[in-house]
Amino acid sequence: MTMDSLPGDGGRSPVLDAAVLDAARLNGALAPWPGLWREVRVVEETGSTNADLLAEAQAGAREGLVLVAEEQTAGRGRMGRRWISPPRRALTFSVLLRPAVPAGLLGWVPLLAGVAVASALEYTAGVDARLKWPNDVLVDGAKIAGILAERWGSAVVVGTGINVLQQRGELPVPTATSLLMAREMGPAEAREMGPAEARGAGSAEARRAGLAEEQGAVRPAEAPGLAEARGPMDEADMRERLLTAVLDELARWYRAWLDQPRPGDADGCGLREEYLRRSGTVGTAVTVTLPGGQNLTGTAAGIDAAGRLEIRTPAGLVQVSAGDVVHLRGTGHQTAG
Repeated sequence: MTMDSLPGDGGRSPVLDAAVLDAARLNGALAPWPGLWREVRVVEETGSTNADLLAEAQAGAREGLVLVAEEQTAGRGRMGRRWISPPRRALTFSVLLRPAVPAGLLGWVPLLAGVAVASALEYTAGVDARLKWPNDVLVDGAKIAGILAERWGSAVVVGTGINVLQQRGELPVPTATSLLMAREMGPAEAREMGPAEARGAGSAEARRAGLAEEQGAVRPAEAPGLAEARGPMDEADMRERLLTAVLDELARWYRAWLDQPRPGDADGCGLREEYLRRSGTVGTAVTVTLPGGQNLTGTAAGIDAAGRLEIRTPAGLVQVSAGDVVHLRGTGHQTAG
């Protein structure tokens, strides 16, 4: 199981007023949602947070460990890509999970993480984020985040990188963006929704609210010390608020995905419905470069029960479990890699 990460840092720049993440504050902010996250660790620098947690998993660490790096110097992505994060400009973190689900359903783990990131961007910053299968998060078609999931035995380590405080000159490619840039440009134009899609959005929100009430939890915006969602957010607390919100959403969806009669069933907990609601890939014309180098072109028709992308081609419906997706021009979202 492999998922993309963000591209390289594109050069260093002075870190202007970027607050250092505080492990004690982060652990305190997550206290209203006990049950999954055991500890949040913050380090100034590491090669790869995923590699560090994979080593913890091999040593027998239980799930629920979170490792955050202020600077990452040897991050890994799919297809041998490298990702280096500049200090205190992005969020680079990994979580250790041990999902007790059939192996064939583990493909949902990175998709679940994508839903968590997109939800957190919406709730904390009012940003309309879309999911590009299998592992990118886009804002107005530009990449703001990437996810890398790696497995060792029963453990799955999910690494996430989110561009937060970078300016245009600090990003490696013109197809990337950051939260700071997205907020400066103003809210994205609302996507037109038909009646059926609007009903799906409402039911998904109601389901999240019901789950929060059942667990006695509060929304990230209501947690002690956090400002109102969608309200003013300065650079000093932007990364902390966003990280807290992502971990909250990740825990919420992870529990729902596991705590049901058929653990790992993306339909039983509403995960597939929510992923499709936030998808920028399904319904578009795409070309997928498969791991062997072959190209597959067609229309992204859906996500199957195992989390695979379904491509409708002249030869019929094809399920893809891994590959690099390009959204073709003339469709709603146009992005590559």
